Amino acid sequence: KTGQFAHVPVIIGCCAHESSVIALFDGVCDETFNTFNENPEWLVSPCLELKPGSANAKEAQKAIWDFYLKGKPISWDNLTGYMNYQSDNLFVLGMHLTRKELLKKSKEPVYTYLFSNHSRCICQFSAHFLPAYASILDPSRTCHGADSLFTYGNSEGLPLSPVDKEAIKKHVKAWTTFASTGNPNADELGATWKNDSIAEPCYMDIASPWALKEGVIFSDRMCFWEKLLSKYSNS
Repeated sequence: KTGQFAHVPVIIGCCAHESSVIALFDGVCDETFNTFNENPEWLVSPCLELKPGSANAKEAQKAIWDFYLKGKPISWDNLTGYMNYQSDNLFVLGMHLTRKELLKKSKEPVYTYLFSNHSRCICQFSAHFLPAYASILDPSRTCHGADSLFTYGNSEGLPLSPVDKEAIKKHVKAWTTFASTGNPNADELGATWKNDSIAEPCYMDIASPWALKEGVIFSDRMCFWEKLLSKYSNS
């Protein structure tokens, strides 16, 4: 926040369904749901820096519960809201706030992305031996770590189709070009990756095909947290 950091070009982003990883650690089961329901204050993110049990903490707790869970106890019926909360609390919000500080203070470009190519994903083989993983699968949203399968040469258990090979070439080309030049753009991408900014926010949707999108990743959810942070910043 002070601006005292190395000013270098940055690529920053996330996968569409980051919270899928909690299924590996008993985060998606009746016991965990019951524990959260019995301790609803646990949903209050530490980033708000609110004193546990305070009036503000209870107010924030209700706001978070209403926003993600419609005020209802966590269950299999509102799993999507619970998973969205976990994605934001564990990954997306931290990325978003880091991105904002970089855009405000860095002298170098920031390239933001949402990885949403779900053609190769750890869930495809994790679901076979982890019932909890199978329960949270969403074909439209890419799981935590799925981008690594497009970066490294690990195809164990996931045969490569011609489309997969082309997607991997694009991904590796962007990352290696960025590593050598500070700019991820290359003809092979099929889209121009503009740098993000406060005035004109944008991000690359790494799907098939790649597409530059205007705005902020998960803007409605990040707007919710921005309002909470603004409200309690001086508490």
